[in-house]
Amino acid sequence: WLKFFLLSIAMAEERIVAVPADDLAYEQPRFALLDAVERQLRDETHSLKERCSRVMFAASTGDAKNAQQTIVSKFEAWKAEADKEGALGGLLIFMGGIFVHIVEGPMDLCYQSFKYFVELAKPQGNAGDILTNLRMLYLSELHGARLYSGWWNYTSSTKPGAGGGDELSVPEKVWEVYQKFLLLGCKLAAGGQVASVIRSNVELLPEADHVAYLLTPKAQDSLMSADEIEEALFGPFHLILESEVVWPLPPALRY
Repeated sequence: WLKFFLLSIAMAEERIVAVPADDLAYEQPRFALLDAVERQLRDETHSLKERCSRVMFAASTGDAKNAQQTIVSKFEAWKAEADKEGALGGLLIFMGGIFVHIVEGPMDLCYQSFKYFVELAKPQGNAGDILTNLRMLYLSELHGARLYSGWWNYTSSTKPGAGGGDELSVPEKVWEVYQKFLLLGCKLAAGGQVASVIRSNVELLPEADHVAYLLTPKAQDSLMSADEIEEALFGPFHLILESEVVWPLPPALRY
């Protein structure tokens, strides 16, 4: 019976049809953006509540009387009402006739603060405009470390020149401004009075010329307006992927 068993195995092996293999293709599990976000959310080192978002925007101060003081007082009043738990931090820096503002905290509060500045940017009639030329510069989410434990404002003696910066591109200027905020935030997180810490690290203030250039028409095509941001990131989602209307689904192979 042993010979018969071995003979049947040999005959079965002969009947196996070899499947042609493509050396240029291999199985690749499908990995989507949602998978990456889910993995980041399940990171046990930081809970979702501990994570924070950052929104950075800039504008020109308007021609209204005491526009700078009005911006600070109105935003402080709005923050006291909208952020009773003190979850929103950030830094508002005035540089001559412009300012740049970074807020850090839950995304809902960060975006609401930007929308509040959108309301402030609306024409104010005979009283003069409070601020104009508002531009969203940067938005990011799911940071595991907070740099701004509170919200502060600072008036810099630096004023933008007539040139508007150097040969850096618009994305490079945006990143330079954001990086300066991160480095300055690290200094503020170490403790000390805000004004004295900033005066001791004036080299970490964003370049006024870079911020001014980002508010010019030359940079307009590279930055999204408030309406475009609302439609693309926070409006109704109507995207249909091309692969969703194709049947059967393509194989999970990558060449």
